[in-house]
Amino acid sequence: MFTSLPLPRGVDADELLRGYLVALEGLLPSALKSVVLHLVRGTWHEEVKFCPRPPELANMVRFEQRRVDAINRPRLPAPAHIQQPFKDIRITHRHRADELQAAGYYFHSNCESLDKFKSGAKSGQYPAGSIHLWAIDEVWTPRQVSQQPDTERTAA
Repeated sequence: MFTSLPLPRGVDADELLRGYLVALEGLLPSALKSVVLHLVRGTWHEEVKFCPRPPELANMVRFEQRRVDAINRPRLPAPAHIQQPFKDIRITHRHRADELQAAGYYFHSNCESLDKFKSGAKSGQYPAGSIHLWAIDEVWTPRQVSQQPDTERTAA
């Protein structure tokens, strides 16, 4: 490193080496080697024109060690993304209404709430076996109990 990067003027190389020994004590040699290679190649993330002083080099080595530790730290796998879009209950009920119609059920009437449907079922307004699709406010009744609307009366 000393041959690749010039020392600032007035700096004694022996004193600098003793300062490095004190500053780098306890740091991992692999991180030091990586930092020195980056400095010699000129690939360190900051521009370095002179040989770094001991505290600067110690900070660089600590930064490199944190970076390596972060890369090697075990991580939980990312949660799997659900490929299905959000299902709107109104769409689900519309499909259910289509299924009921295919099974022979008839649309009886609109009903805005479950409470109205319950009271209507108790009072006989809705035949037995009626199904309330609350998201689309519809009541469907089975064919055998459904009364077909009299088209002759409604036409007149």
